[in-house]
Amino acid sequence: MSLWQMIGLGAVFAVLAAVLFIWGVKKEEDPSTAVERKMMNAAGSKVEKYLKKHDTITTAEIENLVKGTKVKKAWSRQVLQVQNARAFTKGLVKFLLEQQVIESADRKDTYKLHHSK
Repeated sequence: MSLWQMIGLGAVFAVLAAVLFIWGVKKEEDPSTAVERKMMNAAGSKVEKYLKKHDTITTAEIENLVKGTKVKKAWSRQVLQVQNARAFTKGLVKFLLEQQVIESADRKDTYKLHHSK
């Protein structure tokens, strides 16, 4: 195979890879929804990790735990950070209850790991 054939083959491969990459980005779900889900998963992981070492967690403890949590948008320099921990925690608790990561404990505003975890 000559040098020019190898260069041509490399160029075709690069163009094909770029087209597939762009197509994948366009097919990706709404970017704002993806970042929101990524933020919920990051904060949820913190709560789950905490509950593996402790029996229960209160809403106030969740607020302190997730305050300042940051996630980065894919293929971007933009960083999303939890500013209002109280408002975010309400949505996070609802999300974690729906995903059956946590369940209500005996006291009000207190949660524990779901029994199957």
